[in-house]
Amino acid sequence: MQRALVQVHADIARIQRPLLILQGDQDQVVDPQATEAWFESLNLQDRTLDMLPGHLHELLQESDRILTTDRILKWLDERVPK
Repeated sequence: MQRALVQVHADIARIQRPLLILQGDQDQVVDPQATEAWFESLNLQDRTLDMLPGHLHELLQESDRILTTDRILKWLDERVPK
């Protein structure tokens, strides 16, 4: 995991596709502030950070997972040709 974190920071400039990040603001596995800082350092036009209030790490296991899934599908629908 530590190697992957180092790599994702080292390779940040290689990210050239639209990016959606969903992050629970109560996540105890991945620091929400670290995610936000990494997101802000991206040099990417089409990027979205959705900080989900009251959510932990397993976003698709939360009680409102249908709303989270809908967010993902809406984001994809706006970018993927039909």
